[in-house]
Amino acid sequence: MRHVLLTAASITGVLMCSSGARGWHFQTRFVERIGNIDVPLADSVRFQPGSTHRLRVQFGVFDDAAGAAPAGGYVGWNVGTLWTTGAGTWSRTPGRLTPFTFSAQPSSNGSPAADPFTSLTLIDNTLGFQSLAWECDGAGQPLPPPPPVIRGLNTFVSTYEVTVQAPAFADTMHLILGGNLIAIQRWDLNMSLSQLPDCDTGQAGFAFYAPIIVPPQEFSQSLRIDVMVPAPGAGVLLLALGCGVGIRRRR
Repeated sequence: MRHVLLTAASITGVLMCSSGARGWHFQTRFVERIGNIDVPLADSVRFQPGSTHRLRVQFGVFDDAAGAAPAGGYVGWNVGTLWTTGAGTWSRTPGRLTPFTFSAQPSSNGSPAADPFTSLTLIDNTLGFQSLAWECDGAGQPLPPPPPVIRGLNTFVSTYEVTVQAPAFADTMHLILGGNLIAIQRWDLNMSLSQLPDCDTGQAGFAFYAPIIVPPQEFSQSLRIDVMVPAPGAGVLLLALGCGVGIRRRR
C-alpha cells in the first residue's frame, strides 16, 4: 500500500464548501461519563463537595421540519473556546477524543497546553480525511469501494472530555463552550488518491474520502454546576426518621 502525503495546497483543493439554504440544525449537549456509559446532563446540575466528574461534550447534525441534515454528518468543532468559572479544578482527560483529532497543531487540544486550566482557546476538534481498506471478493475481483463512516447524523457523538474536581465548599461553577460547528455535505471518493486492491497478490488497497463541508456555524453552550453542601441537620434528621421507621416496625 502506498502512502499519501498531503500538502497544504492539496488540502485546500479538497476541503471545499457546499453552499445552500439550511433546513437542519446542530445540537450540543453535555454528558457525564460513568464507566463506559454516558449519562446526559441538564443545563444545570448539582455535585457534592470534593467529588470528581468526567464530562464530555457531544455534537450532532439533525433533520428538522425545513429539511434534512447534511448526509455526510458532523465533522467537528473549531476555533474553539472553553471557559470555566468558580473554584473547581479542571483538566483534559484527554480533551479531544479519537477520531476528532485530525489537526496536528500544538494548540489543537486547547491553549495553554498545561493542566489544570481555567480557560482554553484555539481548540480544533475535527475529523480529517478517511482512508479505508479496500478488499477483494472470493472470486479475486475488487469489491466496490467501502462506504465512508458517517458520524453525528441525527445522533450525538462524543468529541471532547474534561474532568472537574468540585471544591470542598459550596460554589457555583460554569463550563462555557464557543466556536464554530461544521457539517459535511458528502464524503467525496477521490480515486487519484485511492489505490485499488491487488487481488493477484492479496494486497488490500484503500479508498480515500475527502469531506465536502458546509459553511461553519457559530455556537455557544454552557453548563451550570452547583456544589451543594448538605445542611448541618440533614444527617441527624435522616437518622431520626430511620429510627422512627424501625420502632414502628417492631410494634
